[in-house]
Amino acid sequence: MLRVHPNTLRYRLRKLEEVAPVDLTSPRVRLALRLQLMATAEGPRPPVTGQL
Repeated sequence: MLRVHPNTLRYRLRKLEEVAPVDLTSPRVRLALRLQLMATAEGPRPPVTGQL
C-alpha cells in the first residue's frame, strides 16, 4: 500500500510519462517496471496491515 494521496500519485505518474519514454498503459511495460523496482529494492519490506 502506498502512503501518498491519490492525487499525488496521479501527478507523479504524469510527470514520469513526461520525462521518460514509458507507456504506462501497457501491462507488459508496467510488469517490467515493477520487476525492475523489486530487483533494485533494499530487501523485502514487511506488508503494512490495518492502516488506510
